[in-house]
Amino acid sequence: MLFGNPHEFAIWADPVWEWSQASTVEGLYVMCIDGIFLLKRSTLSAMAVTVSGESDFWAHHLNSIENGQQTPTAGRNKDLLLFSALISRGGLDYLPQSIETQKTQLLDELSRYGLPSFDSSEGIDLTPMETGDYGWFVYLFFDEKSNEDVIVYANFEDPHYEARELRLPSGRVKEILAQLVTETKVLDQRRAHSPPGLGE
Repeated sequence: MLFGNPHEFAIWADPVWEWSQASTVEGLYVMCIDGIFLLKRSTLSAMAVTVSGESDFWAHHLNSIENGQQTPTAGRNKDLLLFSALISRGGLDYLPQSIETQKTQLLDELSRYGLPSFDSSEGIDLTPMETGDYGWFVYLFFDEKSNEDVIVYANFEDPHYEARELRLPSGRVKEILAQLVTETKVLDQRRAHSPPGLGE
């Protein structure tokens, strides 16, 4: 099942019933942004993951969007937005190694806008565990001037670290996540009520 447009923002979640046991559903789960599948860069491989239960993760973040908790971009570029998201969650001591070389410059530029406080959690974290395991981090902001969703993301295992940005009409990410939550809940229920050995 593909939710969204892989040339914009999409999540591919497909159960593989032969891999599944008991009440869990195993399968493939990959996020795609602007035509880039967020996989492990060195192998471009996707690992088997537990697809059931994903609705809980996304429902929490969907609720944050619906409650207007998207952080405004406030004129910051993609590098500063990503840096703000990172230091507002772990401070300066837990930055990925690939961004350390840019830390001084980013701090200087960000100080003009005001440094976020520790644990203020700037941007809505759209990084499921499986995507984070590949080295990717994804955050959602809101541009109040252009009325757009702004997704910033990067792979911090890549020695050539580069912040990336995707802009979508306001509400587009919320629409995709709402569909994902609905469909994965149905998937959980379907699996829970399927007789042992039954495929889909």
